[in-house]
Amino acid sequence: MKTHLLPIVLGLGLASEALADFLPIPLTPGSFSQDMVVEHNAPAVPNGSSTSSSMDAGTANTGFSWYEQGYDAAAPTTGLPTAGSTFASAAFPTHHYTMPPSYTANNAAYIDSSHIVTLTPAVPAAFAGLSFLAAAGNGPVIVDYTVHHADSSFENGTISVQDWLGNTPVAFTANGRVDVVSGTLDNVNNGNPRLYVADISLGNRTSPVTSIDLSWDAANTGTGVAAFFALSGQAALPATLGQTIQWGLTLTNINNPITPDVVTNSDGSVTVTAGG
Repeated sequence: MKTHLLPIVLGLGLASEALADFLPIPLTPGSFSQDMVVEHNAPAVPNGSSTSSSMDAGTANTGFSWYEQGYDAAAPTTGLPTAGSTFASAAFPTHHYTMPPSYTANNAAYIDSSHIVTLTPAVPAAFAGLSFLAAAGNGPVIVDYTVHHADSSFENGTISVQDWLGNTPVAFTANGRVDVVSGTLDNVNNGNPRLYVADISLGNRTSPVTSIDLSWDAANTGTGVAAFFALSGQAALPATLGQTIQWGLTLTNINNPITPDVVTNSDGSVTVTAGG
């Protein structure tokens, strides 16, 4: 597999967009439907009182789930980033996420076969794409999404949320999990559990996003759960005329030199055709 960066210079009259980093989108408190994280100052034996759901057992609230950094006094840097903190994805440094503001309140948008959730941006805005910070217990879990815009349009699709153990690419490695009842720690400094990035591209890049519905896809089998902890957005910025923009093209099974054909369409969009 080869990856090529293709520079395209925008000439006079060419309408296009330069894509920015994914930046955190603050969500309303009601976007978080379950407490799935044991806070840093919780009792050593939580006895189920620090969470309402777990990654292992969902709303039964047993088995293993997440804990906040500082909970394990012997390994204080393990666990999820502190509540309200912002970090960049390990695999995709242009993706930035802000964790829920509190781990003593609901802190995860939770989906299973009988629970749906709506993410609501605190301030609606237009985006070129959205990025979810999520993981699944007993996954993967396929999640249906519907993005609603201020102009009453909507767009939908599905995303696959990977199991919290052993998958890639990794946004954040917690390096530890805790039994929400007994307080037993597991996988400390052992490379699990993990949070992942799930990106979607938006067709409507001018009307603000007002909400995103998330629900269980009928193709799922088993008893998995999906937990979403943060949302980020990529603004669609008008490009400066004459600016050179690079797109990364991933080409597979290519043995001969490539001469891309770039065509400016009547609507200002650009079509790039490469073969060889």
